[in-house]
Amino acid sequence: METKSRVRRYHQATKLGDGSFGSVRIVYDEHGKEWALKVFENNDDDGTMDLGAIREISVLNRIIKIRGGKAHPHIMKIHEVFVGEEDVDFNLCMVMPKYTTTLGKAI
Repeated sequence: METKSRVRRYHQATKLGDGSFGSVRIVYDEHGKEWALKVFENNDDDGTMDLGAIREISVLNRIIKIRGGKAHPHIMKIHEVFVGEEDVDFNLCMVMPKYTTTLGKAI
């Protein structure tokens, strides 16, 4: 039985941009819902993940846990976190809602 990569469950449309820990892409799930996929890229020197990326996901998950499973209304929500397969070089991936504004405009 062939298993499908979690990244391949999402149709990748466009790249939104690059940040300090990786890149963000627009993706669509099997129902056509639009998401943002953040791919945390591994360190080029030794293949390890930047601790800041791990910290980002850990803090977001901790906030949700403290709030009894509910995300904070002013903090980004996480839909899914997984390690991608060869299509994203086995990097850590985070799927989150795609927001229609920028951080600068929101502030």
